[in-house]
Amino acid sequence: SFRNTLTRFAASLAPSILPLAGTPADWRLLAVTVTKASGAAVSCKVDVAGNTADAIYSDPKSGRPAQIAFQNACKLELGDKIDIRVICAG
Repeated sequence: SFRNTLTRFAASLAPSILPLAGTPADWRLLAVTVTKASGAAVSCKVDVAGNTADAIYSDPKSGRPAQIAFQNACKLELGDKIDIRVICAG
């Protein structure tokens, strides 16, 4: 069976960066959650830099859209689901 080999290959292709369809007015208003394949929901700490953040926001650059890179507790794996919301005040 090639199941294990194909699963490892697919895992190596899993993206860790998600381009955003738009640019939020303020990245601090982003609420990001990753629901793991096991069903556990992980709230991701969003920042613009640093090794302690779970999700790193980057502004659009050189024709590339704004994006979020996932790491640490929110590192993406096969079967994970991402939920990104913009919290509005007022």
